[in-house]
Amino acid sequence: MVSASGFAEDCVPLQMMSMGYKYEVGRQCFQEINLKVPQGCVLAIMSNTEHGGRSTLLRLLGQCLAPTEGHIFIPTHLRVLHVSNKPMMMDTSLWDNLVFGARETPRARVLDILKDLEMQQSLEEIQKAADEPDKAEGQKKDPERWQVSFPFSELAKVHLARVFVMSPEVAVFQRPLLHISQGSSRAQVLRMIRNLADNRGVHLPQESAHRRRPRTVCFTPELEAEAEHADRIWTIQAGGRISVRKGRGANAIGKT
Repeated sequence: MVSASGFAEDCVPLQMMSMGYKYEVGRQCFQEINLKVPQGCVLAIMSNTEHGGRSTLLRLLGQCLAPTEGHIFIPTHLRVLHVSNKPMMMDTSLWDNLVFGARETPRARVLDILKDLEMQQSLEEIQKAADEPDKAEGQKKDPERWQVSFPFSELAKVHLARVFVMSPEVAVFQRPLLHISQGSSRAQVLRMIRNLADNRGVHLPQESAHRRRPRTVCFTPELEAEAEHADRIWTIQAGGRISVRKGRGANAIGKT
């Protein structure tokens, strides 16, 4: 089998094979999990148990943790990016933070992503650096200045924007909507997550999407309705079992 991009490797699913995970304290979190996710799928992770397990499962998928039993297979040619729910910044300029891992990204594409996320302060900061190069040079001596002046909500969006700019083949978001206000802003993030998978990149040419590698997205929603934006929904049950059902996928856009 060969995918639309012409690479047979794009048809190889992400797979858990007899996967289990036990915490150091001895509690078994998952046991004998055998599940597959096709590349290009949007996967939402839910939980019906008081012990949760969503964070652990996302960290396993994001390769931050290794199973204590069995295997998780992700094709080695795929770039996997685990995105924590806590915004993480580097001690450098805003621009360098946004294009980290994708420094050749055209400026216009970065700005379009910031506009989609309604990141007015970031847009102003970048414009200021362009209009006043002397001040931009001074910022290199004080790279955290913009981080101090930005509210937490803007830093959270910088954290997300970086992922959409980088456009990894596998993006694993831990609670990407946690710090985003309810309403249009959260709906827009969900649309961008869908676009990352459906168009194989945000603000990349639609006509060449078939030539790009599939983008697979895993995320933990805040609300049940938000999970419906996914193609598949995994729900962690008592005893570490995981039930699987279909979401509404792209058909759920605009209904959150």
